[in-house]
Amino acid sequence: MADEPTPLTRRELRERREREELQRAERAPESRRHADPARARRRPLALGWMLHGWGIGILWLGTHLLVGAAFLLRFGANPDRWNSLVVGEVYTQFAGVSQLGRLPIERVLAEVPAPAVRLMQGLYAVTGEDRGRFFLAIVALAVVADLVILIALWRASAGGPIAGAYWALAVPLLGPVTFARLELVVVAVVVLAWLLAPRRPLWAGALLAVATGLGLWPAAVFLPLLALVPRGSRRLAVAGYAVISLAFIAVGFLGGGWDRLASPITRALTRGLSLESIPGLPTLVDMALSPGRHTSSLVNGDMVVRGPWVEALVTGSTALVVVPVVVVIALGVLVLRRREALASGDARVGRAKRRAATQPTPATALVALAGLLTLLVTARTLSPEALVWTVPFLAVLAARRPGRGPWLALVVLLVTQIDYPYLFQGLTYPAAAAFDVAAAAILVRNVALLALLVWSLLAAVRELRSSAGVAPGQ
Repeated sequence: MADEPTPLTRRELRERREREELQRAERAPESRRHADPARARRRPLALGWMLHGWGIGILWLGTHLLVGAAFLLRFGANPDRWNSLVVGEVYTQFAGVSQLGRLPIERVLAEVPAPAVRLMQGLYAVTGEDRGRFFLAIVALAVVADLVILIALWRASAGGPIAGAYWALAVPLLGPVTFARLELVVVAVVVLAWLLAPRRPLWAGALLAVATGLGLWPAAVFLPLLALVPRGSRRLAVAGYAVISLAFIAVGFLGGGWDRLASPITRALTRGLSLESIPGLPTLVDMALSPGRHTSSLVNGDMVVRGPWVEALVTGSTALVVVPVVVVIALGVLVLRRREALASGDARVGRAKRRAATQPTPATALVALAGLLTLLVTARTLSPEALVWTVPFLAVLAARRPGRGPWLALVVLLVTQIDYPYLFQGLTYPAAAAFDVAAAAILVRNVALLALLVWSLLAAVRELRSSAGVAPGQ
C-alpha cells in the first residue's frame, strides 16, 4: 500500500496538462506554435500551397476576382444599373454628407455614428464631391482594410496561415456588399487592437475606442480584449479606451447634443421588422405559405414587413435587446476571471505559464464570437455586411481550435451572398415563385446562423470550464 502512487488532485492534473502544453509549444518553431500538430499531420498535401504567403495571396486574389466577375456578369459594369442594392446605401450616405454645408449634423444620417459621418465627409471632400469617385473611395478603403486584416492574421501568433487562408476565402463568400460599406475599416481597427492587446494595451484600448466610435458594435468585444492584457496593465487599456471614448462623446455633444449622440441607438431600436432577420422569420414563412396576410417593402435598404403579426414580433425583439447585453457581460467576466486564475498560477509553472496567459486563446475568440452572434441573432434587422464582424474571430478559431463552427459559418456567408444581391428582388413579389426561392435561402441562412450561435455558446462554456481545470463534459 505504501508503494501506491498518491492520486493527483484536480488542480495538479490541470497544472501538469498546462506544463505539457507549454513544453510542446516551446519546442515547436515559432511559425508553427499556433498550429495543431494533429491537424498538421492530417493536412492534405494538395492544400499545402495555401499555407505559404504566396499561396494565401493567390487565394485572396482568385476568390475576389471570381466573386467580382460573377457580380459583373449578372448586373453589368454600370453602378447605376445595380438596382440600388449594393450601391443604394452608399448613394444615400453621399446625399446625406452633401447636405452638411446647409444642415446641422443632428439632421444628417442620424442612424450613423457622428465619427463615421465625419469620415464620410472627408471622403466627400477628397473625391471632389463626385458620387462615382465617392463610391470608388469607399471600395478602395475596404480593399485596403481587407488586405491589412489578411496580413495581420497571417503574421499573428494567434492566427497564422490557416487564419489568413480562412479570411481570404470567407470575405469573398459574403459577396461584393462587403466592399461597398465601411464595415471592413471598423473590423480592421478591431483586429489591430486585438493583436496589440498583450504588448501595447494603451494603444489597443485607444484603437478599440476608435472602432466603437465608428461602428458601436466593437464595444461588445471590450471584455475579451481586456482578458488578453496582462493583469497589471489592464488599467492602461481601460484608460486608452476611456480617453478616446470621452473625446468622441465631447466632440459629438458639442456638434449635435445628446440627441445626436444617442440617435444611432434610438434609430436602431425604432426601425421596422426586417423580413431577413431572425425575429422576422415567422412572417417570412407566412408570406411564402399564405401570400396576402403580410406585405413587405424596401425601406433604407431593409425589406420591412407589415401585417398583423408584426407588432407582437417587434415587441418581442425589443425585449430581446437585453439578451446580448447579458451574454456579453457574463461571458466577458468569466473569461477575465479564468485568465486571471491562469496568470496567477504557482511558482512551479513560472514565467512561461504567465506569459501564455496573455496570448490570444480560443476562449477569448469564442467569447467575442458568441457575443457578436447573439447581437446579430436578436436584432430586428440583419444587414448582410454585419456578418463580417464575426469573421476575424472565426479565422482564429479555424486555426486554433478544431470544430465545425468556422466551416458552418462559411455556409452562412455563402447563402447570404446568394440571397443578397442575387435573389433579394424576389422578396418584393410574395405571390411569385422567385419569392419562395429567396425565402428558402433566407430560411437556410437563418437556421444555420442559429446553429452557429448555439455552437459558439456551448464551445465558449466548454473552453472556459476546461481552462478552469474542469474537463469538458464534467
